[in-house]
Order: sequence, then structure tokens, then C-alpha cells
Amino acid sequence: MLAVFQKLPKKDWLLLLAPLLIGGCCFLLWRYELHEVIGWQGKGWLRTSLKSVYVINALIVLVFLLPLLVELKMPIKWMILYSVLLYGTSMGAFLTAKEMFHDLYVEGVGLGNETIITTTIWKFLGLLIVVALVFFIPIRHFHRSTEGMHVLTIMVALISVIPASIISLESLPLWAQQITFLHTVKVGYPVFWTPVFLGLLSTAAAKEWV
Repeated sequence: MLAVFQKLPKKDWLLLLAPLLIGGCCFLLWRYELHEVIGWQGKGWLRTSLKSVYVINALIVLVFLLPLLVELKMPIKWMILYSVLLYGTSMGAFLTAKEMFHDLYVEGVGLGNETIITTTIWKFLGLLIVVALVFFIPIRHFHRSTEGMHVLTIMVALISVIPASIISLESLPLWAQQITFLHTVKVGYPVFWTPVFLGLLSTAAAKEWV
């Protein structure tokens, strides 16, 4: 395995390192605004308009499309078109998920309303499917031999953000006082792992490693 990585050209190393660098930038942006500007305490941040997410979502889209631009020679006009499409989808998904988080933790878990908890979980699943389908479009467009099963791969990559974030919080809790997914979000682990997983997946698909 080590020998295989040693043979990788510099271009491939750049594509593999880019998701980690972008993930780190997203984490720092989230951490600065939520902890230094808005404040860490309570759940008020769920109703606060976070400015950093506009940049974070743009970076996520960039790291996902970069392998298609480099490896599959995506024309600039299509790069712009898909950037707008994916950015709109990413922002819409974030705002929708934020609203769902509020319903889940404030009205569902907080008040013990099982109906809201169940409904919110199903809404999350539906949102996940929509996002995976949209992100699959540019891969399918410029890599026609790719399989439709990659929609499921994108879903797995997005779902993997949850356990990866929880494991990260358990290993490095930083300023969190509880090990819950809500606290992983407040710390910023999901905004780190999302570009990492999506960027690596896009690279693997473009290179036909998956």
C-alpha cells in the first residue's frame, strides 16, 4: 500500500490533500464565528444566521468539483453551472437541516415529542437522498461509465460524517462538555468531515478507484 502511494504523481497528492486542507479551513471558519462572534452557550445559535456557512458551502462545492476539473477536464462553463447548482443545493440543505435540528433538539428531544423526532429523522433521510442525487449529476455527466450506485456511495459519505464527528469528539472533545451529535456540530467536526469525505469520494470516482 505504501509503495502505491509513493508512486502517485504530485497532481494526485494535491487532490488527496485538498479535502483535508479545505476541511481544516471550514473548521476554523465555523469555530471562529460560533465561538468568538456568536457565543458557545445554549441553543440560541440554532436560530442565528451564520455568515461563515456561505464560505464553507462554497469550499465544499469547490473541493467536490476540483477532481472533475483536473481529471475529467470539465469545461469552465460547466464548472460555473455546476458550481451554482451544487452551491444552491448545499446552502438549501444546510438551512433545511438547521431548521430540522431546531425541531429535533428543542421541540422533539427537549419536550419529549416522539412524533417530531420520528418525522425529523425521515425528513433528514429525504434531504440526504436529494443532496446525493444532485451531487451525482456532474459525476455522471463527465464520467459516463460511472455507475448509478455512486448515488449510494455519496449517501454513505454524507452519513459517515455523523459517526466520524462523534468519534472525533470522543477522542478530542476540545471545549465540549457532552458527547452528543449536537455538540459535535457546535464544535465544528461535521463541517470538517463533509468536505473531506466528499472531496475524497470525488477524487476516487474521477480516478476510477471506486
